[in-house]
Order: sequence, then C-alpha cells, then structure tokens
Amino acid sequence: MRSDREPETGDADDRAPDGFAPTRQGQFSRHIGPYYEKRDGEGFVRGFRVQEKHLNAAGVVHGGMLTAFMDSLLGHTVFWASGHSGRTVRLVADFVGPAKRGDWVEGRAKLIRATRTVAFVEGTLNVGGRQVMRADGVFRLSRRKSR
Repeated sequence: MRSDREPETGDADDRAPDGFAPTRQGQFSRHIGPYYEKRDGEGFVRGFRVQEKHLNAAGVVHGGMLTAFMDSLLGHTVFWASGHSGRTVRLVADFVGPAKRGDWVEGRAKLIRATRTVAFVEGTLNVGGRQVMRADGVFRLSRRKSR
C-alpha cells in the first residue's frame, strides 16, 4: 500500500521531509516530478528529491529541471498571492550552485508586484540552506479570479 508521500514512480529514494504533501500537477510536472509542498508562516514551500532522471552527464541536476521547477514555483506563487492564474512571459534564472542525487531541493518565492495584467515574482532554490538557483519572473494574469 502506498502512503501519500511515496512517489507514484515507486522510487525508494524520493521521500519528502515530514510535513510535505504531493502537489497537484499537470502532465509535464508529473513526468519530471513529483513535487511536494507545505504551508508555513511565510506562505508555502515547494520541493523535490533529486533522482537519477534529473541528472545531466556531469552528475548534477540538469539546468532544465531546475528551470522547470522554478517556473512551477513562481507560477503557483502568483496564483497563491493574487488569486489569478498566470502564464509565464519572462523567466530569468541564475544558476548559483549544484544539486546532486538524493538532495532535497526546496524553493520559496514571493510576489513583488501585480498590476491588472501582469505579476512580478522572484524565487530561490536551496539545498540544505545553500542556494542553487535564483530567478525573477513576469506572468501575464488571467482576467478573472481563479479562486
């Protein structure tokens, strides 16, 4: 029997820390995930456990994986903070350090500003308190509230 925190892939090394639950995801994110999330005093934290499928030829997490995860984190932050869904218009990322197999990559983001049509958001990804990526994004907001 599968617990709520076990991955759908059955990969034994994909366990989330206590307090995290699987997120609702689209097809692409399910393919590269799973992602996990928990609420805290500052909003929410999203994370994933690095698996073999996330690595590049150098044995560290592929930049495309980190970028896809960051895009998901920023988009969810826009929805959570504004109540509007958004589409990515611009994503600028800085790769600061590596993440390796078995690492827990944890992301936080915050909404900087929102107008009627666009939202500006920034986020960071960390492994054990060490930053591995930072990014800024611009999202085009839907016209109606999603909540």
